[in-house]
Amino acid sequence: MCGTNGGGNGTTIVSAANFRGSVSRNSLASIFPDPGVTFTDRTESASSLPLPTALAGVTVEIDGQLCPLVAVTPGQINFLLPDWLAEGPAEVTATIRTTRGSVGQFFGRPQINPNAPGIFTLSANGTGAAASNWLVIKPDGRQIYYAPGSLAFSQSDTVVLILYGTGINESQCDLILSN
Repeated sequence: MCGTNGGGNGTTIVSAANFRGSVSRNSLASIFPDPGVTFTDRTESASSLPLPTALAGVTVEIDGQLCPLVAVTPGQINFLLPDWLAEGPAEVTATIRTTRGSVGQFFGRPQINPNAPGIFTLSANGTGAAASNWLVIKPDGRQIYYAPGSLAFSQSDTVVLILYGTGINESQCDLILSN
């Protein structure tokens, strides 16, 4: 959680996957304004790569560098934290320009932790079942995807569990299950 700093409006900056306060470098984060405050009067999502650094009149800046944005709504900003952040609290300033013509700054201090992975959930609120798929690789190389609860495979298949997460930076995770 983050509080007001330097006379601006306070924000809460958390992992976009599980809405917990600790976030990793090079991970997706969400910013929420204090109650009763909005960032913009528009909703906009990134539609291409590389991600833009401005959406709906909103930018997120850390140490003078603009961060890539995924989506902006009046009450939430989803963005990519830079990979160069030091561990500990980091000052995040979101400079807001809205179609209403107002300008505001929102300050937050997320806790940067190199070991703060987050797994996205089906409910999109950080609780419940993980957002996942099964990948079955047949001996002839064919690949078949299955939704959770509908897995079908034979003994000669390779089965891979696909989880959707963020903040998994320090190691690579490959989970291969075979029968």
